[in-house]
Amino acid sequence: MIENAANERRKPRSVFTRKLEGMCERLDAQSHFSITERHRWLRKTVTSQVEICDLWVVGSYARGAPECGDLDVLMRVKVDGAQPMPHKIAKEAFANMVDVRIYQGTPEQNSSGVPFTEAVHLWGPAINWREAIASIKEDPNAKRFARTTDTIPLRTEQLYAENEELEELVELRQQGILDWRFIPHGATPYIAGLSESEKRLVHLAKFWGKKTRELLPFLLAYVRQLHPPLNRIDQESGVLQLDVGGALLSVGRPCELDKQLDEVVYSRIAVAPHRSRRGPNGIWELRRGKNHPLELAAANLGAFVEVDEANVPCSCLYIGSAGFPEAFGIDLFATEKRARETMDEEGRPPPVALRHVCGSQLLDLISCADVVEIHHGTEEITTLALRRNGAAALREDDTIELSDTETAVATLKERLTIRSPAPADS
Repeated sequence: MIENAANERRKPRSVFTRKLEGMCERLDAQSHFSITERHRWLRKTVTSQVEICDLWVVGSYARGAPECGDLDVLMRVKVDGAQPMPHKIAKEAFANMVDVRIYQGTPEQNSSGVPFTEAVHLWGPAINWREAIASIKEDPNAKRFARTTDTIPLRTEQLYAENEELEELVELRQQGILDWRFIPHGATPYIAGLSESEKRLVHLAKFWGKKTRELLPFLLAYVRQLHPPLNRIDQESGVLQLDVGGALLSVGRPCELDKQLDEVVYSRIAVAPHRSRRGPNGIWELRRGKNHPLELAAANLGAFVEVDEANVPCSCLYIGSAGFPEAFGIDLFATEKRARETMDEEGRPPPVALRHVCGSQLLDLISCADVVEIHHGTEEITTLALRRNGAAALREDDTIELSDTETAVATLKERLTIRSPAPADS
């Protein structure tokens, strides 16, 4: 099933024929350009001489498809001087071409990383581009060329990722190490009765760009369906990434899609690209699969947690300090007996309920916390600071240090060995 193709808008072939004609006419008028830009590596302004030598049309249009999602074009470029950014060359040559995807190279070797066997040479020495375009006959049976990455529900242009990276994600999914789902936007949701953390997200949105602010209602709707919805919303510095109750919400054109899932502080990665006419518009949520090393490590681990009337795990609040925001902690009890004894000793009111969580649910819960306290044995308590603000909140206890994932998993396996609920009198 081609998931991303099913969710994107497609246009009649004639629309792209007119675009091709316009591109060739522009090259007839001018195929040599001077491009001046601030070079990102040389850190100075440079001027390069650029010549477009050849132009091919590739993809579904070249195969004669009656409808296309976009126009795939390949150009061979000769550069005298520093290599300009590809989008600079395309903009200088063709202005702003909507729904046109331009690669550099030749049909055999190009920036897409995929050879184009269907390429049709349109423009170049001794090429009559009008005849070349007319030679491509419409084929009602022509289909979009299936690629490995078609199972990814977003287009490549919506992500900062190379084709090899996306192919690796698909392979990890096939191996059961990753899994994902796509949540289409639908109609703009109306969000009422904001919590304090949701108000913080609205406040952060005031400093976003226009296209990012358009995503706010959909981000709020997604955050509300997270379970358990513990109250932490932090924006990572330098990039638009939100740390929201166990999820890393990456807005715009994200990169590094799976690495964070190797850490206990995240249970999912939510990718929210900017909305576009072509789409697909929605949130791509990646999670660990059943064969992920962390899932396998937690398969035989279980703990009891206190929950409120809504069956949401209770958390405790640590006051922020030294420039760090407030931190949230959860208590994990190795047995139900230990949970009730601890609450009796501390004079706490009886819990609304105790819930046993294990495996993936336990990992989800831990990812929502900055500090985890494991109550085990007779009176022992082991404290894990999973985030920097959690370690800062516990700074008065010199024995508490920031725990990496390897340490956290080893501690959990040592302290929590019960897979199924133990009787209260055990």
